[in-house]
Amino acid sequence: MFQDEVRKQMFELRGEIDPMRLVVQEQLDKQAKLDYELKGVLNTVNETEDVSEKIQKSLEKYRRETYYTKQSLDDLQVHLQHQEKLVVIQNTEGHLIWRIDQFEKRFEESQQSEFMLKSPLFSNRQFGYTLRMEASLNGIGTWRGRNMIVGLVVVNGFYDNLLEWPCVLSGTITLRDQPEVRTKPRVDYRRSIVARRKHQSNDKNQNIHIPHQVLRSEHYIRDDAIFLEVRIDQ
Repeated sequence: MFQDEVRKQMFELRGEIDPMRLVVQEQLDKQAKLDYELKGVLNTVNETEDVSEKIQKSLEKYRRETYYTKQSLDDLQVHLQHQEKLVVIQNTEGHLIWRIDQFEKRFEESQQSEFMLKSPLFSNRQFGYTLRMEASLNGIGTWRGRNMIVGLVVVNGFYDNLLEWPCVLSGTITLRDQPEVRTKPRVDYRRSIVARRKHQSNDKNQNIHIPHQVLRSEHYIRDDAIFLEVRIDQ
């Protein structure tokens, strides 16, 4: 009887243990699955950190390259401004001779629009006003198609804040004759002119008009080029 009772209790315990084993096994399986998923997440995090680190390094490289590029552009701009300044400083006598090449091509272009050709910059004196000539080969306004128009313009300069305004500058513009025989006297075409500020309304003597029939006479055009000379009154 005692043995039967023991067998019965053991059987009952076995019946309770087996389900517990199943529950434990399920928990172990779940834990194993969670461990696997956690490992995958950690790998993903590591990969993400690697990618993030690479992105960060790329951004740092981009920032450095952008900085150096901007620095180079700033240096280039300063250099160009310095070069322009040198051009003005080198011509401070109030005297400029401007050669206009490819005259016939530019004359045809001028027939299509009122585009103004612009001369190199010069100054009336050291640390003075900055000027340049402008020319429309086919003319503008009522003179279009019959005259070449030449003007003298005061542009923004480096020393404007030290100069008196409004400025009053007068001078002489000359269309230079180019005789083939140098011993032959030149027949230059001269006119007085008054300098004007850019976009200032045109007053008397602020443009000179050279008729096309005069322009194509003598030897004003030679080797497809003309010379315009300006001297500022001192």
